[in-house]
Amino acid sequence: MLWEMLSLTRVIVKRLKRKVRYMTPLKLLVVEDDAASLELMTEVFMSLKAEVRPVNDSEKAASIVNQEKFDGIFLDLEMPKLNGFDLARVIRKSSWNKSTPIIIVTGRDERQTMQEAFALGATFFLQKPVDRQKLTILFRTVSGGIWRIDANTSGFRFKPR
Repeated sequence: MLWEMLSLTRVIVKRLKRKVRYMTPLKLLVVEDDAASLELMTEVFMSLKAEVRPVNDSEKAASIVNQEKFDGIFLDLEMPKLNGFDLARVIRKSSWNKSTPIIIVTGRDERQTMQEAFALGATFFLQKPVDRQKLTILFRTVSGGIWRIDANTSGFRFKPR
């Protein structure tokens, strides 16, 4: 009986993995005060079929993360009002996004900055300047781990980490 259930579970998982056409796009929050960088990241991620919420105000972003669930958050460290470290703290306390991957995007490269970001729950550290190629490679590399099958079309929710 147990063996049959395990076999059935494996079959279901294999079928779910094959149903690529039912996958919903990643929902990304991009928080960046530099207009050119924000525009570039938004354009690149949208061209890769992600749903992007661009925000240039960290206080507005703090409000948004407590109202919406995201699959990934790209976060600049150097921002007026709330800096990226403070916003990462808000994100990790949010009931909606406490486990959402946070990708820190910054020009700072000191070891201490990286350690502090990872201690606050950052998932990845992306060095500025960012360009189309870096963003595309990063997106394609990590998106396999956070794509999900839409529960409305298949009856299942598949979200590997």
